[in-house]
Amino acid sequence: MIHCRRWFTTKVQGVHCQPSVTAVLALLMALLTTSLSAPGMAQQPGTPAPEVRTGRGVVVGKSTDSGFAFLGIPYAAAPVGKLRFRPPQPHAPWSTLRSAAKYGSICPQVSANGVTGNEDCLFLNVFTPADAIGDGTARRPVMVWIHGGGYGADAGSDPLYDPSVIVKATDMIVVTLNYRLGALGFLAYPALSDEDPSGRSGNYGIEDQQAALAWVRHNIAAFGGDPDNVTVFGESAGGNSVLVNLASPTAAGLFRRAIAESPLYGSALLTLSQAAALWGEEVSKAVNCPLSGAEGAACLRAVPVRKLVAFSQISTEHPFGLFAPVIDGVVLKQNLSTAFRTGAFNQVPVMIGSNHDEATLMTAVLYNLNGGPVTAAQYPALLAEHFGGNAGLVASSYPLRDYPAPSQALAAVFTDSFFACPTEQARAAISQHVPVFGYEFVEPDPVATQGYPETAPGIEMGDAHTFELPYVFGHNGTDTLPDQRAISLSQTMIGYWADFAVSGDPNDKGHSNAAPGNLPYWPRYHAGVANLLSLKDRPEVSTAFRSAHQCALWDRFNPKGLYQGASIR
Repeated sequence: MIHCRRWFTTKVQGVHCQPSVTAVLALLMALLTTSLSAPGMAQQPGTPAPEVRTGRGVVVGKSTDSGFAFLGIPYAAAPVGKLRFRPPQPHAPWSTLRSAAKYGSICPQVSANGVTGNEDCLFLNVFTPADAIGDGTARRPVMVWIHGGGYGADAGSDPLYDPSVIVKATDMIVVTLNYRLGALGFLAYPALSDEDPSGRSGNYGIEDQQAALAWVRHNIAAFGGDPDNVTVFGESAGGNSVLVNLASPTAAGLFRRAIAESPLYGSALLTLSQAAALWGEEVSKAVNCPLSGAEGAACLRAVPVRKLVAFSQISTEHPFGLFAPVIDGVVLKQNLSTAFRTGAFNQVPVMIGSNHDEATLMTAVLYNLNGGPVTAAQYPALLAEHFGGNAGLVASSYPLRDYPAPSQALAAVFTDSFFACPTEQARAAISQHVPVFGYEFVEPDPVATQGYPETAPGIEMGDAHTFELPYVFGHNGTDTLPDQRAISLSQTMIGYWADFAVSGDPNDKGHSNAAPGNLPYWPRYHAGVANLLSLKDRPEVSTAFRSAHQCALWDRFNPKGLYQGASIR
């Protein structure tokens, strides 16, 4: 049987693999291997390098055209040797000046160039306005970015996430970070649970995120930031991480607001025992380590990193190759849906939304660019694969006659079932307890994210997964935005994001220098009306989201999530 991981070496093959739709997001992020600098990070010659004292020692940053950047600051000890597969530990202090002019290593992952990164990867990056440090004025609000990549790829140093445009426009501080990925970040394994005092394993990547947020709380004042006004925001797996941290009792007090973009809320999480049973035997056989006992844990820590990284990728033999957070009883005590429905979460204001055509990207990568567009004959079989006994109902709800091509129909099904309607379910549940602001990104002909296909035969990409990111960051990873229309929408979105981060209300225009002029009023979401803001050239309030994405259908049953088959609610 042919492995879908061949995608990591060549982008287009004549191989037709069918891993789970949610799992392919890790594969998509692995296609981004550029090392080009994004706009805004140019060193300013002759500008003195700033020095800041952190709790572990002094770091020396660099000047940029948007202010200062402090790159590659360790927020925890290197998770290597005896610290592999353990919660993050404090980094040792340093007594001499530590250069923070270059990014630290990315965490181990598979890319088009093979296995890249280093286990010594728990670094974060702080971007400040030029006058933030030591000016004696009020401390700036802070935004902390959690990157996507299906919990298996990418890094906070990806050029796409350079926040220089945000910093320059808003006078805020932005932090980006790395966290452990794949098996190294999310392996639930009996031997690891056995040795842990609380009996847990598998959420190391989430614990890394929380360690970084704790570092921000303890150190950001020295950079001119307000430790009591921190907003966490992220997209895809990063958006899901935002929701996980909302539901996590160990993240209490680490942030005051949360922004989740395209968060993959509909994928059910496994309990620790389920995850250990699912992954344990496969990993044990793959690396020849005992399932339990001290010998098993020691054996796992001696496995070469390339074997663990390779195992965590997706193949037809390992359709559950995407590791993800688990309900371990400590970091997560219950499923996200239960936490949000009952109010047992960190109750802060939330902004949450998705893109109108999320799944065109994964459909294009799985099918149109990999063996050819979906045919009318294939459509029923693909629905059966993902929706089981509900396939007939799905087919009648998304008839081929309503779409220009079968690939477009399949993309609509995946968009609504995996992204749009689960995100709507999260909005509705969370809004019963805290202020929620919902959005849908619906810009016609948007700027594509650098590194992703802009076109594919037999499918229109539209507002695909990740395509809002150039507007959130003000560039696409390599280039500035191409025209005034795109720049205007980006200014508007940056303004909303920043004002929400300051006060919990995206309409509080007095706190942001972004988007001078027209910011249409964004009403608070109410489940009874399901009102959200359509983000496009001229944003407007809409109540048509549920009907447009057939959420009444998807409220009845879930598609195959990360690990589980379709089931009627």
